[in-house]
Amino acid sequence: MTPQEDNTKKENTAAPEFELEWLDDFDAEEEAPVEAEETAEAEAVEEVPSTSAGTGEDVKSEEPEKAEEPAAEVPSTSAGTEEAADEDAEEAARRRREKRKAAARRRRLEEERRKKQRVSTILMVICVIVAIGSAALVIRAVYYYQNARSTYTDARDNNVASVQQTTTTPAPIEADPVVEPPAEEEPEEDVRPEGAVLDIDFASLKEINPEIVGWLHVPALDLSYPIMQAADNEYYLTHTLENEYNPLGSIFMECTNLPDFSHGNTLIYGHNTVDGTMFGRLREFGDNPGLRASEPYFYVYQADGKIGKYKIYSYYSVYKESDSFSWFTDDESYDYYVNMTKNLSIENIEADFSKRNNLVTLSTCFGASGTPYRFLVHGVRE
Repeated sequence: MTPQEDNTKKENTAAPEFELEWLDDFDAEEEAPVEAEETAEAEAVEEVPSTSAGTGEDVKSEEPEKAEEPAAEVPSTSAGTEEAADEDAEEAARRRREKRKAAARRRRLEEERRKKQRVSTILMVICVIVAIGSAALVIRAVYYYQNARSTYTDARDNNVASVQQTTTTPAPIEADPVVEPPAEEEPEEDVRPEGAVLDIDFASLKEINPEIVGWLHVPALDLSYPIMQAADNEYYLTHTLENEYNPLGSIFMECTNLPDFSHGNTLIYGHNTVDGTMFGRLREFGDNPGLRASEPYFYVYQADGKIGKYKIYSYYSVYKESDSFSWFTDDESYDYYVNMTKNLSIENIEADFSKRNNLVTLSTCFGASGTPYRFLVHGVRE
């Protein structure tokens, strides 16, 4: 009710009773609809606020739920987005790493390929150089062999003649008056021995090289060379008769031996060559003992015209520091040396040492280049 309505009621309370009743009735009739309307309005007003309140509560109750759902969903979406972003970043990083690895692998393979190519090129160059060097060495070796062969072939052809030894039958003696034969002359000490079939022109050879002291001939090996002697044992290791440098060298005498072969043991050296020149065939005595049996002697033609015939009595291989490279000055050392060399021999050979004649020892390398072993052939002069 409004304050005006309250004031109206107060004024009406002072009127007559019948009026009051009537008025009351009237007022009741009038007020009833008014009150009803007011009540309806009040209820409407009360319902509206309650409805609005309810609606507000519902809105509030629904809005938090809706707000809570996005609030719950938004963080999950952002978290998912972050995880997806992390995964994308990790995948991108992984791909970058793989790309870097692939690039590094390609670079490494390319570098290895280049290295292999460089190595192949280097090896090819080395092979070419080695081939050229080997070819040069072969050509040089061939040249040296041909040079040595031609040098000594020319020396033999121009200064050595073969002498055919024949046995002459004496003419029959006619029945004439007896004539006293002249007194027999003593034979020269060094007449041409049987089997010595060479005639050496030492005068011509000494014009080529005055250091020639003799000529060696070994028929079993078809070996025939001049014998040189220098002030040392080095020069003729690498020089020919004509004083030209050649690794095949010459056949030469020990520098401390006497050039007339008057020492008890004369040492003669020569290279063990591949093609069988020089002393390259000397080792064949050890490979084929039948060679010595077929031709048991070798010959030394001396520059003074003497010819030595030496019977081969021993051959073997030995260390280069062996006592076989020594000589002797008395009978005792002579006998010791002869017995030692006979015991070392591959073949047991009988020979006469009763006169203690001088010996000649032929020596060459035995084995690969630089070997410390030597192959020796000993001969005693007859």
